[in-house]
Amino acid sequence: FSGMIVLWTVGVVDMNPLTRSLLASSDIGSMFRITACKLVLVVVGVALDSVPKVQAVFMLIAVYGITYYIFHQLPYYSATVNMIYQAIWSSLLGVACLLVGLVFTAEKHTGDAGYPSRMTMGVLYQLFPMMLLGAVSVRLRMRMLRPAAQHLHQAFTDRKIATALNDQKKRAVAAAAADATAADPNDTLTLLGDLKTVYKFKDVTQLSVLCREMRKWDEDGIPDPDATEYGEFLLKCGMARMPNDPIVLVMYASLLMQMNRDGQAAHTTLQLAQKANPSVFERMQVYMAQQLAKSIKRDGGGLDLIGYVEYQRNYRGCIKAHKVALVAQRQFWNSLLRDTVRFVDLQKTLKLMAKAEDKATSTYRRVLERYPNNGKLLKIYGRFLEYVRNDPCTAAKYYAEASKYGTSESLLTLAQGQSSSTSTTSGSSNLTSATGTVNERVDGLIIINASGQILMVNAAALALFGYGKGELEGKSLSMLMPQPWAQQHNSFLDRYIESGVPHILDRNRTMVGLHKDRSVFPFNLLAMRLSGLGGDTLFLGVLRRPPPTSDSTTVRFSTTASGLILSADSGTEGMLGVAASHLVGQQVANLFTDSDVVQSFLVKTVGSKSESETSYKTHASMLHAYLPAVEVELNVQFGGAVEDSECRFLIIEVHPVSDAGAVMALNQKGRLLFVTDKLAAMLGYPIVNMAKMDLNSLLPTPYGQMHTAWLKALDRRPGPSSCRAGGVVHLLAANGAKVPVTLKMSGTKAPVRTMAGADPPRFRGYSR
Repeated sequence: FSGMIVLWTVGVVDMNPLTRSLLASSDIGSMFRITACKLVLVVVGVALDSVPKVQAVFMLIAVYGITYYIFHQLPYYSATVNMIYQAIWSSLLGVACLLVGLVFTAEKHTGDAGYPSRMTMGVLYQLFPMMLLGAVSVRLRMRMLRPAAQHLHQAFTDRKIATALNDQKKRAVAAAAADATAADPNDTLTLLGDLKTVYKFKDVTQLSVLCREMRKWDEDGIPDPDATEYGEFLLKCGMARMPNDPIVLVMYASLLMQMNRDGQAAHTTLQLAQKANPSVFERMQVYMAQQLAKSIKRDGGGLDLIGYVEYQRNYRGCIKAHKVALVAQRQFWNSLLRDTVRFVDLQKTLKLMAKAEDKATSTYRRVLERYPNNGKLLKIYGRFLEYVRNDPCTAAKYYAEASKYGTSESLLTLAQGQSSSTSTTSGSSNLTSATGTVNERVDGLIIINASGQILMVNAAALALFGYGKGELEGKSLSMLMPQPWAQQHNSFLDRYIESGVPHILDRNRTMVGLHKDRSVFPFNLLAMRLSGLGGDTLFLGVLRRPPPTSDSTTVRFSTTASGLILSADSGTEGMLGVAASHLVGQQVANLFTDSDVVQSFLVKTVGSKSESETSYKTHASMLHAYLPAVEVELNVQFGGAVEDSECRFLIIEVHPVSDAGAVMALNQKGRLLFVTDKLAAMLGYPIVNMAKMDLNSLLPTPYGQMHTAWLKALDRRPGPSSCRAGGVVHLLAANGAKVPVTLKMSGTKAPVRTMAGADPPRFRGYSR
């Protein structure tokens, strides 16, 4: 029995000053003292029947102790509950006094048979007066605290005025002079005063009782913002006066969780409470608050997988209840469309409609209590109020709140909301300043935890890596990286968690990713810490396609430090005559005529200790599948983890020094094997389409039909009007127009040095 009583006492103690529980108490010490008196009352009433005088005295002391603690400590948040409890126990105090009088005077009235009856009637006569006296005593006790409350209200008002004046002065000084030092930084302390000197609280109980003035809610159950701001001011004053009191710290952490849903800030405050040498019962309150803070970090922020799934479940529950209410309304109106309507049926549909609306309202309010700052929920609740409850005025309030918080359920909105809850400045501005303007339809966003597990990923990131919805959540981020980055990634995370020193974070870097089809591609990455500390840290990665090169003729390669090609731009087909997919896996030095010189240059570049912004340049001759070697300029930069030599790669930009002109390469059957960008642009064809055409289709009638026979007679001497003789001929453009050109032709049976994926050409044609 005693154990159950203790557990009940622990259950009614709640450090959240905005709790809606009627029987909640903030004073754990007083509640245990009251519980001890109740236990004494029960034990004495059962075990001391043989000594009635001792029993009566102990019962009187126990009941008096209960009324004393209720009067002095006011343990319950609700003033009404304190008055009711005091009224009940005051009446029992009167009963205990009569019992003592009866026991000690019974011997003097042994011959008076009516004495016990008169004493019993006295119990009835004193019952209601004592209850009234107890309730009035609690009311007077609360009025005794009014001077202190008035003093604190005045200090709070003065503080707000001083803050406004100080901000106005700073703005005026900043506008009058560019020198920011003209404003005195001590003005704030002079105007506002020290929180420690605002009021000298007697103890934590007095602070807790005074903080109950913040317990004001509007008709929708939302705490009054002015009252909660005043309560926060009182708790800050209390922390200034009692900085090492665990109960004050737990109360402030509970307010942060209730008012701002700020689990991270509450967790930090609770860590201070743990270091303040709390008692056993105080440790219990700290532990309970920590569990609530963890759940808020998970569910309120919506940034871990479990919390996000739970949010989606609650959101779908609201939508379902909303639809049921709309269906009930439709049934009601359909019943009115009939020629005859029975009153019983009409009454039944009205009851169903009212029941569905009440259920939807309770569902919305329960979910909004958990996610009070979710703009999407606020918006649909506004629609419910407007179209189902027919309350457009209240709906307008929720629409305004929804627009303030944003109605997007995008990952970027959730990330900004989480960063704002863990920062003193706006999370949205922090994220924007770090990443620039983010377009979630184009830019990929991935959130991982401290162990590298993917928690959330948006559609753009899924498309970037070729995965479908739901295929990446819960998986390791290393599956999106080729080796050796996949093997080393978790060590980078562990190094940051242990040291707190960022090596890769908050800097734009070029990385390589592993597509679902196992191909490698480059992308730009900005990784940043989103929230949390230690093992609770969350990281956000913003992924973007690399910006295009400044020149359309420039081709970009991504290679390992040893020169092995990981990926290449699609422009390699126009520059080298070879598709990019055929170059992957080759040594980049083998693409040059002087491969040894290029390889030595790359080795020297890799051996240098430089940052990613440093670039190295050289000139070389690059092989072409169908043309003579092309003179190019190489620009080499580092990508990946620049500080780690094993996890960085090379970004090689190849820019042709000379223009190849308008060139096509044919096989012996007149099939186009290679076309330069310049020729494709001159004729107005996409270069991809021209690579699948025959030369005959580019010649006007009748030359297109005759050209096949001419290809078979190349050994003959060309006539004066032949294209081989340098005469002007015409090629058909994409719009059907004839484009006059002169041709310079050459032929070969095989290229000087065949590259991978290139068919040996038969003829080359240079058009001008």
